[in-house]
Amino acid sequence: QDQQRKEQENQNQAVVDHVFAEQSSRYRPSYHYKWKNFIQNLILGSLVGVWLFVIIYTRRHKIENPPLYSVVTKRKIDRPLKLILFGDSLIQKPAEKYGLQTKIEDRLPGFIVVNSGKNGQHIAELQSRVAKDVLTKNPDVVFLFWDSDMSAQPVSYLMTESFQRNYSRTVTEVILAIKNVSHVIVSGPTVLSEGPLLNVARFLGRKPLLDVYVNLNKKICAETNVTYLDLHAPFVDAIPKRWMYYRWFLTADGEHGNHRGSVIIADALAEAIGVWLKDMNY
Repeated sequence: QDQQRKEQENQNQAVVDHVFAEQSSRYRPSYHYKWKNFIQNLILGSLVGVWLFVIIYTRRHKIENPPLYSVVTKRKIDRPLKLILFGDSLIQKPAEKYGLQTKIEDRLPGFIVVNSGKNGQHIAELQSRVAKDVLTKNPDVVFLFWDSDMSAQPVSYLMTESFQRNYSRTVTEVILAIKNVSHVIVSGPTVLSEGPLLNVARFLGRKPLLDVYVNLNKKICAETNVTYLDLHAPFVDAIPKRWMYYRWFLTADGEHGNHRGSVIIADALAEAIGVWLKDMNY
């Protein structure tokens, strides 16, 4: 009987072991399943890593709206002052799409801001409407901001002495005409062909041209004794060094300011006007 009992127990244990082995093999992950699971986890982890990188990188280079300039906002103005934004698409496009005019108004309480920018106009075309769009409106400040003369012509032509001489004469005439009735702030260019990769060659090719015309406009302003607001350097400095190679950062199309670019323009203009208000004891 003892022998029979032991044999029965051994048979029962064998059955249990067989069932357990069968169940284990049924639920044991196969070799293919292991690799599939590994690849899925790797892809998921990579996506999470890229997402975190984008968030951290964007926050690092985020341009916040700084507080309004105290030299402007803390100074009482007896009457509303009129500011005319006079130029080409550097004014019109950001004003229409990215709130440039609103940003300037927010930074200059007490100012009436008039948008008089028209797309694609060269300095000669701006000169033709100075009387109608500027002088008859009796502005206190005029912001002359454009780059069409240097953005739509071949570099070889723009670098000729004859073109630069005619350009300088026309810009001087426009400034002197406006200067008779108001304070003048001149600016432009900012950047041309800022990223992505397809525009890098053009961006680098026009970089010397931008430097030439920034210096030329500075010289004209010094000779006419008006304020030159350099926006080229702040734009170049604000672009992350690798950003221009794959997307636009400060511009909507490589040239015209987007929300970030409009913040830089509005801040710089508000600061320049604040200095003028202080000098004029407003």
